[in-house]
Amino acid sequence: MIELLAALTLFAAQDGDDANPRDMAERTVAAAIDAHNAHDLEGFLATMAEDVVFLSLDGDVLVEGRAAVADIWGRRFEERPNLVAEILHRTVIGNRVIDDELLCLNGLDQPCVQLVAIYTVDDSLIQTMHVIQTGGGN
Repeated sequence: MIELLAALTLFAAQDGDDANPRDMAERTVAAAIDAHNAHDLEGFLATMAEDVVFLSLDGDVLVEGRAAVADIWGRRFEERPNLVAEILHRTVIGNRVIDDELLCLNGLDQPCVQLVAIYTVDDSLIQTMHVIQTGGGN
C-alpha cells in the first residue's frame, strides 16, 4: 500500500498543474499582467515567446517579436509611470485566456480604454495576443 501511495504521489508530481493547459495559461497571463502593472519589463518579457505577435481582431499585426515588445513597453513604462491594466473579467478556455480589461495610461482615476485581449499560451509563454478595443471605460 505504501508503494502504491508513493507511486501515485510521484505520478501526481509529474502530472501536476503544469500538465493542465488551462492553469498554465492563466498563470502565465496573470504573471504578465502583474509584471506590466509593476512596470517590470524583464518580468513582462519573460512571459512571452521570442516570436510573440500582437494582432488586431482582423489579424493585422500590431507588434511582432519580443524585441519589439521590449522597445515599445520599455518606452511606455518610462513615459507613463501610472500605466496600469485592471482586469474586469477573465475567462480561460484551454490554453486561451480572454481578459476584459481597462487599460489606464495615466492611472485608474483618469479616463481608460476598455479592451478585450485574447492570449494564446503554449509552453508557459504567450504566443499571440489578439486585441479588441471595445470602448471608453471610466
